[in-house]
Amino acid sequence: MRVFMKKIFNLFFLKNSIKKNTRYLEPGTYSIDNVTNLAWRKDYNTVKFVEDNLVKNTYNLKREFCFKGIVKGILSPKKIMIKDQNQDECFKGTVFFLSHSVNKDIKIFNVRKKEVLSIYSNADKLKKKILDYNYFRLYFDMPCIKFFDFNRNISIEELVISKDKKDWNQNDYEALINGLFHSYINYYKSILKKNDLEFDSVSSKINWLKSDSIFSNIGYMLETRISKELMSIEIPIFYQHGDLWLPNILVRENKEQSICLIDWEDSGEFFFFYDLFFLIGTESLHSNSDYLKKYLEGRYDTYMIKLFSTVNMEFNQSKRKIYFLFFLAEMICEKMANKTNEEKKVQLRNYTFLLTEVDKW
Repeated sequence: MRVFMKKIFNLFFLKNSIKKNTRYLEPGTYSIDNVTNLAWRKDYNTVKFVEDNLVKNTYNLKREFCFKGIVKGILSPKKIMIKDQNQDECFKGTVFFLSHSVNKDIKIFNVRKKEVLSIYSNADKLKKKILDYNYFRLYFDMPCIKFFDFNRNISIEELVISKDKKDWNQNDYEALINGLFHSYINYYKSILKKNDLEFDSVSSKINWLKSDSIFSNIGYMLETRISKELMSIEIPIFYQHGDLWLPNILVRENKEQSICLIDWEDSGEFFFFYDLFFLIGTESLHSNSDYLKKYLEGRYDTYMIKLFSTVNMEFNQSKRKIYFLFFLAEMICEKMANKTNEEKKVQLRNYTFLLTEVDKW
């Protein structure tokens, strides 16, 4: 009964959000799915975009993965009618997405013009978006922001169409990790020409974990695996993406097939290896442990040696596991510090799984 009522509430909330923002939507009949929080107009180009970029365009090496809710929605969708009235001339889209986060941001896609409208729940989010864009675009390929309006808390940016991940093979995944390592090494080199290194240690993160009622066991488990000497080692920190997993990594459909990073909302200062380990770790959580296995086997040592030397550190090959555990402690703290106990319990299994995967080596 509780699950049923939650679905009813989510559907009501999604419909209400759509109705509040109809001025940014082209008129027509829309299919809606309250599992994925998506709505799309029932025309050929829009349905094809949803199928090609949200249903079929999934990264897949050893597993079958798809947005089942979208597939079900396409086959037997709920509907809503958007009337031709009070349309906003600055943007008209045909795909609506409501964020699953607590503060419900909205994205609307204009398939024809290849643009994305973002509607932010507060002005601070938009300000951070613009600041991050002006900072990171000097070092990384990002979607171009074409327009923003602080009065309406909106921005319009380029819609990047990625090479279909369903067609990726092992070489594509290796090209990705190679490109990311080179990008971050060059980024750190550029930053260090302008600024001095800043540092942090893992000790404060372990202490937080030990004091938390949900994660205390993980905190003590990490403490037993990391020596006191390494617990206080100073680790360089840099401003990074903070949520670098495959859905936030696009490969442009151009000759260079350049790597474009999207959704920088979780950016912040982290250990210099945070983003790269985040990709490796989250892939393991999605049934692809290839990256983690190759890292622990030493097949990425050449990259790691260059990465560490860039920030004036020496990569100790015997401590591969320890470096990843540094990251794991920081990730749990960053992602869970402001969550409720119920939300923490949901993620506890994932973090325990990652620790178990590392222990296998």
